[in-house]
Amino acid sequence: MSQSDNHSDIIDYSDFLEILRIPFVGSETEKQNISKQQEDVCLKIITKLKDKTDDEGRESAINAGVAQELSYILESRNLSEVSLPLIEAFDCISFPGDKIDFRPIIYEKYDPFPGILRLIELQNNEMLRVVIKIIGSIINGGISDKYSEHPYYESIISINGGNKIFSLFQRKDVDNNIRNIAAISIGRLFKSQELPETMKQPIIDHLKSITSDQDYWTRSQSILSIDYLAQNEDNYTEIMKGFDKLAVAQDLLLPIIGNDEERKQIQHKKNLDFILLAILLDKEEEDEETILENLIEAGIFEALMYYFETQYLNMISSVSVKILDKIQSQAKELIDLLKQEKKYFPKILHLFGSSDIEVINAVYDLIAYDFAAGADLAEENSPNLLFEEISECGGIEIIFDLFQRNLNQKSRDDATNLLVMLFINQEFSNEKMRREIINFYKNSYINVEKLDLITRSNLIDIAKINGNHTEILKDNFITKAVQAISDQIGEQTVKVPDELRFSVIDELKQMSEYKNDKKIIRLSSIVLSMLAECEQNHTDIITDGFSGIIRIYITQDEPKTIYQGLVLILSMLQFGSEQTKQKVKQAVSLNNIHDLIENEDQNVVTTAQLLDEWLQFIS
Repeated sequence: MSQSDNHSDIIDYSDFLEILRIPFVGSETEKQNISKQQEDVCLKIITKLKDKTDDEGRESAINAGVAQELSYILESRNLSEVSLPLIEAFDCISFPGDKIDFRPIIYEKYDPFPGILRLIELQNNEMLRVVIKIIGSIINGGISDKYSEHPYYESIISINGGNKIFSLFQRKDVDNNIRNIAAISIGRLFKSQELPETMKQPIIDHLKSITSDQDYWTRSQSILSIDYLAQNEDNYTEIMKGFDKLAVAQDLLLPIIGNDEERKQIQHKKNLDFILLAILLDKEEEDEETILENLIEAGIFEALMYYFETQYLNMISSVSVKILDKIQSQAKELIDLLKQEKKYFPKILHLFGSSDIEVINAVYDLIAYDFAAGADLAEENSPNLLFEEISECGGIEIIFDLFQRNLNQKSRDDATNLLVMLFINQEFSNEKMRREIINFYKNSYINVEKLDLITRSNLIDIAKINGNHTEILKDNFITKAVQAISDQIGEQTVKVPDELRFSVIDELKQMSEYKNDKKIIRLSSIVLSMLAECEQNHTDIITDGFSGIIRIYITQDEPKTIYQGLVLILSMLQFGSEQTKQKVKQAVSLNNIHDLIENEDQNVVTTAQLLDEWLQFIS
């Protein structure tokens, strides 16, 4: 979704609210005029919010009472007088925000279901598509955990909401998209609740039938709805009817042949087997190990490998990868054999080509440990133990392609993590990869509010390779990293990584000589004084012109820089070795310190007095 231009399309929702509150009464001409005014308001809301991540705009509309007023209109106005813009405006406001889910907020302020559910009686498919989308979305917004009953269940059932949604599902004059969302909505509403007998088989059968739908949202949400319903024993019995877990391996080995429809049915049967098997394993958790052992004996591992190799890539669900992850420990010998034959990773890495983010996440979880183990076991200056195998099967290109596809932040994080582990102790295989991966970590280092350990560790591993240094140091990275360190660590003690320490501290020293930029000088004094709290940084701080740097800091006309210079000296004395203390005493002029005792700034005076006593105490 795009970002809303909040400067060019600012809306005064209080004005809109006044228009929406105009009583819908009078002659037909008067009603048409009112309707036109209200539709114009709604069209402006739609233009501002539709397909845009505008949390501020949605929050303003809700707080102003626009969502509540639209709910009231939909609840009270004659169906023949309800227009599409009224419904679409409510849909745009209630759509989940980028950082805030507004659906439960809207529900708490004013229950929208009495108004929305009555619209199911509309005859217009275009309007019904938006209506059922809103119903399904707000129901989904009320789900806070996997296992508990739906919090809106009682209130919706009390106004016959379940039957109304089911009646829409049963209608012959609506399109498949409407029926699909209606079935998914019922699955969400009856989470952990038994479906009425009239609904049970038709809803469950329909949900099963769309788990291989071409549309990603439809197939993923139908799987979730089946999972919700399976939490009830009676629903579970209906869902598992006719399923034989030990026949799954045979099903997966079925060749995908025939005409288009026959091929689709074979693919669908395989996908549904995984869904039901995952539900069974979740339900029979206590017997999971025994079930998995029986499945392995029945050939499930070999069948999975065949499935990954032959199934249409974008029809493979994350469930199948997660099941392989579950059987890894019991199927260790089989997996090790495939690894020895170099036939395991080609089949698994191939799945990174999927457009399904959940599949990609599951594949990463499946192989990340192997990559990490290969890196950990690599001897000094030796490559990752998996490097040759992954390289030979085109795995490096596959992972780098995943990074370049930029599907989301996690996929890029995961891809770079795998590549850094794979290229442990060696340069990246081509210039483009080196440049893009290093710049990715440089940007992460500089721009994130809090640097995570993996990013920091990976940048250190990259910096160990001499061939990477030129790229790392480009674009004034060290100066920018220093600023980032200042912003991120506050007053925390930090040890600069060995591979970067000299470059960072040397750059800080050079920054102290920027005579025309007092801000840069002050920044260098702040960061150096913080780094001085860690003894491992002292050797690089105290060599090459330390006395000159101190003189620059404490002779500035800005008290904050003087103070940080004094703190730098104190930190070197407090945390340093005896040898360091002697070098500091030699580098610092007592006359300069005595002069500072007469300074106008009290912090400088107090610190200078303390430092003077300490320097005289050192023998």
